[in-house]
Amino acid sequence: MKKLFTLFAAVAISSAAFAQRSVEFKLDSIYAPYELVSTAGGGTDFSVLFQCSNNGTDSIFAGDSIFYNFALYTASSSPQFIGAHPYATSANVFGFGAVVTKDMGQGDTVFFTATGNLPFRANITLQVIGQGGVYLVNRSNGQDFSNDAVSANNRKAYIYTWYNAEKWPLSAENMELDAISVYPNPAVNTVTVKAPIAGGDVATVKVYDMKGQLVKTEQTAANAAEHNLNVADMNNGVYVVEVSSGDFIKTTKLVVNH
Repeated sequence: MKKLFTLFAAVAISSAAFAQRSVEFKLDSIYAPYELVSTAGGGTDFSVLFQCSNNGTDSIFAGDSIFYNFALYTASSSPQFIGAHPYATSANVFGFGAVVTKDMGQGDTVFFTATGNLPFRANITLQVIGQGGVYLVNRSNGQDFSNDAVSANNRKAYIYTWYNAEKWPLSAENMELDAISVYPNPAVNTVTVKAPIAGGDVATVKVYDMKGQLVKTEQTAANAAEHNLNVADMNNGVYVVEVSSGDFIKTTKLVVNH
């Protein structure tokens, strides 16, 4: 009977340790979607690729669950909510995404992928703000980590082109003034990355493959509006180019085809 009591005590202590963890699951970057395309039958299908990390003091354990959402807002000085997945009428409702498959210590990173559908589509091509969000659920009790759910680090937003089903080009009045561009695209050996960086600032150019792996990192010259990127050593395929400088961070798609 004593051994049985000891076993129960150990389980209780272990569960308490899980429940009391201080966890902050941070959304570092969104690498997909890089654009949104409405479907002819209605709605807008999408795939997400999120880079997340353990930004808390305690470990994240295999078996903890990732919950996520993806919401759209108008790209204006006063953004208005358009809709979201998984619950179309709220950006504050999250849905199950995946189960963590290995323990994550402080600073460890994981890439999370999921597919979904926004139950609405664009009638014309326009630019919108897409906001992704993540948080964790404790494997031991099925409850949210309260300090994680309210963290400012578990959301990130970018500006996207949202195409209608016919994929009309973006009209001139909807062009984003602070967008980045890469050309030629597809690229063979060298590509020019153009971004509106503030005077005197240096930008970081990162290239990721579609699995979220970092392929290349370079620094631009100070106050350089353009940066030449050598892609001759990269395999054929689709990549995401990210340009960041201070609060400025933008992404775009690059196709390499030697």
